Amino acid sequence: MLNIRSVKKEDLEILSEIFTKVYEVFDVGEKWTTETAHKLIEWWFEKQPDLAFLAEWDDEIVAGLFSSVKPWWEGNILFDGELFVHPDFQNKKIGKALLKNLIEEAIKKYDVKKFSAFT
Repeated sequence: MLNIRSVKKEDLEILSEIFTKVYEVFDVGEKWTTETAHKLIEWWFEKQPDLAFLAEWDDEIVAGLFSSVKPWWEGNILFDGELFVHPDFQNKKIGKALLKNLIEEAIKKYDVKKFSAFT
């Protein structure tokens, strides 16, 4: 069963491990360690904690999503971020559920008009 909830500070360690695992399995040339991943994830979390979400599958944390809002000429935009799903839980529409939740929250809280991302 999938559950989406806000990230808490105590979740950052396990999310760092998942982030690192993703980059180990899908070797794209970035060599993350749990320490460097933790620094990045903590940076995102501190930047805008109300737009940090995680996914639990049967009470196990399996994915994370961090983003932020920035002002733009046409209104607030949801800007980039980090989305990662543990390799063992890929292809279960978890990333899609996280992104949907993020967009809904950003619209509700910040009247976001667009989403800008780099892939």
